[in-house]
Amino acid sequence: MVQHSQVAEQPLRLLDFLHNATCTFTVTNANGCISPSSGNVVINAIPSLPVLGGATSVCVGSTANVTPSTNGTWTSGNGGIATVSNSGLVTGIAAGTVTLTYTRTSDGCSNSTPVTVNSNPTIPVVGTITQPTCSVSGGSVVLSGLPSSGTWTITRTPGGATNTGTGTSFTVTSLPANANYTFTVSNTNGCTSGSSSTAAINAVPGAPVISGPSFVCVGLTANVTPSTNGTWVSSNNSIASITNTGLVTSVAPGSVTLTYTRTSDGCSNTLPFSVISYPSMPVIGTITQPNCAITTGRVVLNGLPSSGTWTITQNPGGNTFSGTGTSYTVTGLAQNTTYTFIVANQQNCASPSSNNVVIPLLRCLLPLILTTWDPFV
Repeated sequence: MVQHSQVAEQPLRLLDFLHNATCTFTVTNANGCISPSSGNVVINAIPSLPVLGGATSVCVGSTANVTPSTNGTWTSGNGGIATVSNSGLVTGIAAGTVTLTYTRTSDGCSNSTPVTVNSNPTIPVVGTITQPTCSVSGGSVVLSGLPSSGTWTITRTPGGATNTGTGTSFTVTSLPANANYTFTVSNTNGCTSGSSSTAAINAVPGAPVISGPSFVCVGLTANVTPSTNGTWVSSNNSIASITNTGLVTSVAPGSVTLTYTRTSDGCSNTLPFSVISYPSMPVIGTITQPNCAITTGRVVLNGLPSSGTWTITQNPGGNTFSGTGTSYTVTGLAQNTTYTFIVANQQNCASPSSNNVVIPLLRCLLPLILTTWDPFV
């Protein structure tokens, strides 16, 4: 039983330590007489502190939520680091740690929680860009300035593909061609940088367009294109050589592959090329001279190319005769003329001139017809 003495007619204040109890009161006067007990007075238990929850960290420029979100007020110990609304919305302002305090309206009880504001990573720096080639269809880019500690995650836009790693530099590979990309990086605290500058990945280049002849006769030259902005090589210089300007010089019969590589992107293309041998000169066979009945001569030419189509050219006159097979008879040769012949194969490689074919002048004597003259007839 607790006793309390006080001068009459002064208000009575219960002791502050009374809580979580039901009390009655009597009063004793100066004569020692005691009053009846008062009615019950219920003293509640001391209220508990508000229970706080939610985020313990936030990134600069981002928001997070703490609880409770009703029935009280929130305050921040440093609005330069983070602010908080009465609904518990925390906004990160600058890197650091701040104390957030919640006060319950019903009883004025309050509680506090620390919140850390984490800095964002710096924007990735776009470095060397490697463009697609004829043999590698994707591009790549070197990103530097990544977080020096902890694990980071790079996110590509467009596409959303990610790469995770450590260290301050990373090469993003297999970027699809003909597109522009930006990149962000997130650190171990989940804070994300701004977007990088654009990395433009070109379309896959086409193979160089090669043109020009596909063969040449032994000892002659030919020109193929392109003649600039790249290099040419021959697969066998003992058959045909080539300069970077596309000048092909034949050396010996055979086949080679000529390869052109474009300097700007390393793309290349090839051209099969043949060096063709010359036919041997026609061999003069039987010569048939003119006679009084047939006034032109003819000659059989042998040793013609055994495969493909050939063309014989007569000199003088320039008449030509085309055909196949190893033998041919040239007719209609005029009298009093010396002829030679060359033969060209179907690649137009021409033989040396044949030996002479001489067609002499024919002198035909008219028959003598004797008649008898009779003056009386």
